[in-house]
Amino acid sequence: MREIFDDCYRRFCLGAVRALTADYGSIPLYSGREWQVESGPAELVPRYEKSEAIQEVRARFSRESQSEPLVFLFPIDPAKADPARVARLYIGYRADAAWARARFEVIRLGRVYATSDRLHLYDSDFLEQELRWEDEPDPMARRPYMLLRDAGPAPAGAPAFAIRMIVRKAGPLEAWHAKIVRNYHQVFREANFARYYMTSLSLCLLNITLAIFSCSLVAYAFARLRWPGRDLCFGLLLATMMIPSQVTMIPGFLVHKSLGWYNTLLPLWAHAAFGAPFFIFLLRQFLKNVPADLEDAARIDGCGFLRIYWHVMLPLVKPTLATIAIFTFMGVWNNFMGPLIYVNDERLFPLALGIFKLSLDTRTGQDVALMMSGAFIMTLPIILLFFFVQRYFIQGISFTGMKG
Repeated sequence: MREIFDDCYRRFCLGAVRALTADYGSIPLYSGREWQVESGPAELVPRYEKSEAIQEVRARFSRESQSEPLVFLFPIDPAKADPARVARLYIGYRADAAWARARFEVIRLGRVYATSDRLHLYDSDFLEQELRWEDEPDPMARRPYMLLRDAGPAPAGAPAFAIRMIVRKAGPLEAWHAKIVRNYHQVFREANFARYYMTSLSLCLLNITLAIFSCSLVAYAFARLRWPGRDLCFGLLLATMMIPSQVTMIPGFLVHKSLGWYNTLLPLWAHAAFGAPFFIFLLRQFLKNVPADLEDAARIDGCGFLRIYWHVMLPLVKPTLATIAIFTFMGVWNNFMGPLIYVNDERLFPLALGIFKLSLDTRTGQDVALMMSGAFIMTLPIILLFFFVQRYFIQGISFTGMKG
């Protein structure tokens, strides 16, 4: 009944507040009645839950008061917590699933510091929101906290040190939008997904560029040029496709470590410059079907081998090159074992390894919705890529004689 009553009256609770000094000393600031209603149609009622003193917010949002926020003030005694030494603030609260949006302001030393992020009240469990002053944090660190940025001088008559919580009613569309993007927003706060994305995209572009030019050049030599031992070398090239990657995993790691490539991105893209056997085979099959008359005509016009390759052969194999680009993108984007073996610095993690690190976190790894959001973020580029280039993909497979 209490839960139904809370939902009907859209109440939530304000709880303990504590400060953390620069030397990591924790200072409790809440005794049970410090929160005050500064403005808005709300009332604070003392309440005990699990033997802890809290203050229950009783407020009734209406259409007339939709634009009027609820403002709660928590004055802090400077004698208890020196404003100059406080580095972080922690505010305890329990939401009521109303999806109202809240933000915080801190008045300290004659200045107002406000949060730019919004907090939506949706979880019925007691949570603790961390506030930090703007600094230059580690870009790879988790950011479950909200940053306080300088918003100007404090108004006249403002307390020397205080916390202000501003709560506004969320409309149906805003609440619906907040429910959809909540987990995605949290994923980017729990891990530096933007950096993971840029690393994966950079690796994909490097691998695609190098694979297209190296594989097409080698395939052209196997398909159109005559030189001693060509068929034997091509047979040896195909034989390497039968060697499992697990066999070369440890020797490859030892070679890269001896070259000084461990904990760098070089092992993840340098191999593309030497071609891939399957892609070379794919391009060779297509180039063998190109009429010799085109090559003869170009040779009569004075073209050498490289000009024939660049101006005649490459334009004819665009569908196959698109297929290679798609296969390479998918392989590099989903590559997990390579970064796991060669990369140890989190600043170099691609997206697959970043999601794996997120799953190992004892707090976020148990959140199924959060992990599914991360997986969808990783899968979305591949889905979009296939929709945009599916015509070239199907055409490239068909023209190389692999359909059916």
